[in-house]
Formats: sequence, structure tokens, C-alpha cells
Amino acid sequence: DVTNVRIAMVSGNAQRVADEPAEGFAGATLAGACRTVSKEFSGMVCRNVDIALPEEETDAHGLAPVARQLIDELASDAGESLVAYRGPARWVQTTEPIRIEKGESRLRDLGVYLITGGLGGVGMVVARRLAREVKARLVLVGRTPVPMPGETVPQKFRAVEELRELGAEVLVLRANVADEGEMSAALETAREHFGAIHGIIHAAGVLDDGLIQMKTPESARRVLEPKVQGTLVLDRLLREAGLEVFVLFSSISAISAPVGQMDYAAANS
Repeated sequence: DVTNVRIAMVSGNAQRVADEPAEGFAGATLAGACRTVSKEFSGMVCRNVDIALPEEETDAHGLAPVARQLIDELASDAGESLVAYRGPARWVQTTEPIRIEKGESRLRDLGVYLITGGLGGVGMVVARRLAREVKARLVLVGRTPVPMPGETVPQKFRAVEELRELGAEVLVLRANVADEGEMSAALETAREHFGAIHGIIHAAGVLDDGLIQMKTPESARRVLEPKVQGTLVLDRLLREAGLEVFVLFSSISAISAPVGQMDYAAANS
């Protein structure tokens, strides 16, 4: 029986309320997970409560007001899925529409752009746009290599040929973005082939629908790895690379949290 059950998942410095760094950024996964729990169990309220931890772990005086805030939050009937405490203020997350005006492009003609998940749906849409607009030199990275002519999955081969017809140079590499060794080797090959890499588009992702009761650590890991571990791997390998563009793809599932997608909502959060 899950009627009137309340769960709080507490994270530390995982959210940005103002300009403070999100040093506990891995805890941001909890927001998507909480939203899905509340969807799948109608009698359960799940909240992600993000707190600002004192700079010193031994600062008991600094922890006291945070502890009081947590106790008050857990005792309340508030229904927000994401709450952040900063000082005496309680913040909740909302969304609102914005209008993005077209500005000056950061893309360069004949630029070198590496796309993870490059042979997937999102990756290929981006690749076509780069091919049409700047005749890009594209490095498409995926977990499985593109087949050669005559092999299976001919549509992927045709998609690569289409990019070349649009004016792009294309290099297809096999690497798991969550594997630092494989990605390091892929980056080295890309540099040997094209020179400096100007931009990264991280579009890799895995979706594996299933109710929470049916999830296994292995199935959840497959979904979390590309978005979570993959992002960390790219950051470590490219932090000093002088990139002009670094684009990360999330999903509306991080906010809408569809039933059956707890791991996917968490990963995209």
C-alpha cells in the first residue's frame, strides 16, 4: 500500500538557483527520478530537496539551519517535485516560454564537429544541418560502426552518403562515449584525420521503457551511462581542447517524466 507515502531524496549543491556552481551536479539525476516515482505510484509524493552544504564538512553550526529546513520540508504537505534551499529562502522550479532570437552563428565553414550518437535520429538531423550550412567535416561516433556497401542496415550507409552529397567530409568511428579509453582513441583518430576539433555535439542516448518494479541495475545503467558517464568522459577529455561549441542534448522527459522512464528522466536531468 503506497497511499499517502512521502519520499524525499536529498541532494547537496546539485541545482543552480542563481550563479552558484552546481558542485554536486550528479545529484541532478534525482529530480527526474522523483517526478517519475510520483507518476507511477499515484498515492506517493516524491520530492528532490536540494540543500546548500556548508563549505566545511565539520561545520556543525552551518548544518543546523539546513537540518531544520529539511525537517520542516518533510513535515509539510507541499507537492513540488523539486525544491532548493539557499539560506533562508525556499525555491521551487518553474518553466516559462522564452523567445530565442537568431543571433550570430558560432559555426565555422569547414569546421570539424564530432557528434556522439551520430548515426541516430537526433545526431543525423544535426549532421545534415551542419553539412548543408557549413560543409562541415563530421566525425560520427556510435557504439556500432556504419556498414559498408552491401552489408546490413543499408539506410545508415545511405544516410552517410547523403551527408557527403551535401558537401560534408564524413568519418565514422565506433566508440562507446561512456568508455574513456574508447573515446580517447576516437578523438585521436579524428585529430589525425581532420586536425583540431572545433565542436562537440553530444546526442548519444539510450531509451529502455519499463516500470520501476521491473527495472534492474543493468538496464538502468545502460540508460544512464551515455548521458551521465558520457558527459563526464567528454568533459575530462576535452576540457583543455579550446572547443568553440559544446552542445548537450537533454529530453523533455526530464520535465514530463513519462511512466516507464525513471532512468531516462534521471539521465536527462
